[in-house]
Amino acid sequence: MPRINKKTKIVSMGSCFAREVKKWLLCNEFNYLLGENEKCPWVSSTVFKGDRGMKPYQHASVAWERVYNTFSFRQIIEYSFQDTRIDERILEVKCRGHGDRSFFSDLLRTRILYPDHSTAVSDIEDHAKSSRQVLCEAEVLILTLGLTEIWQSAERNIVISSHPGTHYDIPADFRCRYQENLDNLLEGLALLRTYNQEIKVIVTVSPVHLLATSRSDMDVISASCNSKSTLRAVADVFQLEDGIHYFPSYEIASITSAMDSVNVYPDNHHVSEQVVERIMQVFKASAYGLDIRRFL
Repeated sequence: MPRINKKTKIVSMGSCFAREVKKWLLCNEFNYLLGENEKCPWVSSTVFKGDRGMKPYQHASVAWERVYNTFSFRQIIEYSFQDTRIDERILEVKCRGHGDRSFFSDLLRTRILYPDHSTAVSDIEDHAKSSRQVLCEAEVLILTLGLTEIWQSAERNIVISSHPGTHYDIPADFRCRYQENLDNLLEGLALLRTYNQEIKVIVTVSPVHLLATSRSDMDVISASCNSKSTLRAVADVFQLEDGIHYFPSYEIASITSAMDSVNVYPDNHHVSEQVVERIMQVFKASAYGLDIRRFL
């Protein structure tokens, strides 16, 4: 692990577990970089009631929303430093339960909805600037890997961040697939280091399991195990790159906490506050250069 103190400039992105990392770092007064938290052009909470009013920026340093797959990580780096791809990523949608009202979705962040096209264009351009700023300023990026399943359109050359489920329909040219995770991480890292040569990355696998799968060849539990195992193997190779460090949040939740009879998943999906605290205490010890084996 790289040495981290209260002055180290940290950003994080990834699955919903990245949100827990962010909350802990802010509560413990680490130098967590923030952006976009003083605006709200989105109308996502109108449709995604299950998010309970949570804003897109609450999951990470800026409004990357939840970044479940490695394709989305690579696309974030690309649109932050290269082309925002405005014309390809904005989709007019009709959401179930909202009659004929139109919303405008950002396909690269499918849980983000706008009231009109002009607001979407303006905010996506502003978001790319905010994303570029924090990524250039950061000394450490914490990346939590979540899933291997993706929905990709060869026609648009886009991977959506997550399937919107029953809320609205994605175009028919998107197909489910899963592969190339290591390439995505390596290519995203190479581009990021073109603009921030010294950034270090702490990569971890999210301990939050799948609730559903698009695979027809296995059940959801098997698909979740396959997904996490694949990403854990990918992370093992990725950490061989200079400045990349693996942190065992998945192992702390799924193995050591379970061995100590801790209720890891009180809602059968997200890890408990007790487990988050345990993971982050090990993170703190590791960041300060202590031997984490005595904390496991």
